[in-house]
Amino acid sequence: MSKYLVIDFQGNIADLAREWYLIQKRAMTEKIQIRGQDIWIVIDPHQAHLAGDEPKEYFTASYHAVDPATDPAGNMFLDEDNKPVVFSSPIEALEYANEKLLALY
Repeated sequence: MSKYLVIDFQGNIADLAREWYLIQKRAMTEKIQIRGQDIWIVIDPHQAHLAGDEPKEYFTASYHAVDPATDPAGNMFLDEDNKPVVFSSPIEALEYANEKLLALY
């Protein structure tokens, strides 16, 4: 694995700056325990480009039965149309994840 990050980018410098910002932010991982079982929740930041608006940050969440650092495969929280659920903050994502996971485990 290279120690250099390679970005294949075709856009303007402002878009590149926003993408670099997101890369630096990285995902947030929260370990919780439900009924004695360890579950990891991973919150990923994303940038939304809405027509006529300033770029806005939003978040998606996934859950993992094993530490995502050792096994990155997890389950994305999806809506009824099988699209990722989008959150306006990491706190909102964690609250949603806790509620859904309590029903699953």
